[in-house]
Amino acid sequence: MKLSGLACFVSLFFCLGFSIHAQTGESGAVSRRNTFGIYVEYSNDSSHIVMGRAEDRKLVALGGSYALRLWRSHVGDLRYIVEARPVLMESDPVLRDARTETWVPGTTASSVSKTEPITACHPGIYNQVLQFPGQTLTVTDTETCDRRWVFAQGFSPVGLQYGFRPGHRLQPLVTSTAGYIFSTTAIPVANAGSYNFTFDMGAGLEWFWTRNQSVQFEYRYHHISNHNTADANPGIDNGVFKVTYAFGR
Repeated sequence: MKLSGLACFVSLFFCLGFSIHAQTGESGAVSRRNTFGIYVEYSNDSSHIVMGRAEDRKLVALGGSYALRLWRSHVGDLRYIVEARPVLMESDPVLRDARTETWVPGTTASSVSKTEPITACHPGIYNQVLQFPGQTLTVTDTETCDRRWVFAQGFSPVGLQYGFRPGHRLQPLVTSTAGYIFSTTAIPVANAGSYNFTFDMGAGLEWFWTRNQSVQFEYRYHHISNHNTADANPGIDNGVFKVTYAFGR
């Protein structure tokens, strides 16, 4: 999803939240001082949203969060938030090349090879015809995109969250965090390193079904890069959907 799509998505969240405010009214939902969360995240694709150049990367994460209310008013709550991702899976495209070599007259041979993860994978079929004395060699390369998954863990110790209209059952919120991840091998390409920095920002809605329990639905722009601490730094931009079960008081 491009940056314009993100802007539309954020606008839709806020319009939805404010439009149904009149229907929800006061629900007894509280402005929590301490909020704990358990969440899942998923992104099916990456593209050049802002800074990242690595395409077709997927992200799946399971994590937990803690938010401490710093300031409260009738408009909203400002919270410090920290997030941990003990399970984070990142997926990179790998180019698979099926080659067929045919000698005329002569024999036919086939082979299959895979490359290291690449910045962008574009499947296709490529043909070459080479002439030799008395023989012709036809080479056909059929390139497809396979996939590898890499296990990682992440921690975002710096973050702010602002929730609007405290005391109502449905509350819009905006969030931004920053941190780092460690992976078992270099991502998103072989010479990019296994230690990367992260930051994200986005918006969503929080729905309270009791005074102390709620569920948050968010969409965030999520960026991963090594800040040029490795030989390569293509960076990854993902649009991440996030669902959090939150509780506290």
